[in-house]
Amino acid sequence: MNVHARIMWGIVSALVVSALFALPADAAVVPCGKSTDTGVNAMCQTCHLVEAADTALRFVMFVAAPLIATILFIIAGFIRIVGATNTKSISQSKTIFSNAIIGLVVIMLAWMVVNTFLKFVASNYFNTSVKWYEPITCTPDEGVILPSESPTPTTCNPTDLAQRFNTPATARDDPELTTLLACIRGRVGASVNVGSVFTYDQSHPLCNQTRGDRMCGACSHAVNSCHYGGRTGTQGSLAVDYGNEDVGDSIIAAALACGAKSARCETDSGQSVVCSNAAANHVHVSSQSCDAN
Repeated sequence: MNVHARIMWGIVSALVVSALFALPADAAVVPCGKSTDTGVNAMCQTCHLVEAADTALRFVMFVAAPLIATILFIIAGFIRIVGATNTKSISQSKTIFSNAIIGLVVIMLAWMVVNTFLKFVASNYFNTSVKWYEPITCTPDEGVILPSESPTPTTCNPTDLAQRFNTPATARDDPELTTLLACIRGRVGASVNVGSVFTYDQSHPLCNQTRGDRMCGACSHAVNSCHYGGRTGTQGSLAVDYGNEDVGDSIIAAALACGAKSARCETDSGQSVVCSNAAANHVHVSSQSCDAN
């Protein structure tokens, strides 16, 4: 490797490392696993993997690639000026310049393909719809808890919690969900075994008042889940889980025909899968007015 090449790669490496260390402290590639004192839930979920990939991809596309290309252009120009009468230097500067252009084009094309894939995954599997040019961010119901949504508890009395979170003091179904359940049953047929039917949280009752905030203990669903009325529902549960995924396709078709917001088969961890998948263990249906998942 000649002197020019060593100088060029030395400068590029130094600038890339400097750019990485210059990133702000809150620009973490991994958006979870922090203490709740920072406002982020310590539990990482699948959605955060997609968010981390999107963050890394955007750094390469909008920070690293332009920075390296700029430096290569400067180096190519420097070599061209210094070696104006040297045929070898002129050829080398042209090679560096053309390779930088080709590299930018390849990175841009790769970004378009991978970015499209990540946005598709976020929109179809994590209910996190974003425009193609926007960064992916997991919503609170995907595991992120914002400080304003986690008030310091003074009591775990259901009445006090209901007043604090604007939820019913006694766990119940929203009338909209009750109507949806009746419609689904009518379309599926009374003789069809849909399995267990769970709407509000029966295992952890206080979570129905806290909208899934774990200030009073564990919860069965994510924060602001439709099972808890979403972020703003005030009349009770707006989601149902049917336990028989073997008739999941029929339940999904009936739910959508009845005006449900969404219906899908899920795994035990809440990941959307086809109903024939061996990991599927329930059918999740969200009512139309729910503003979460």
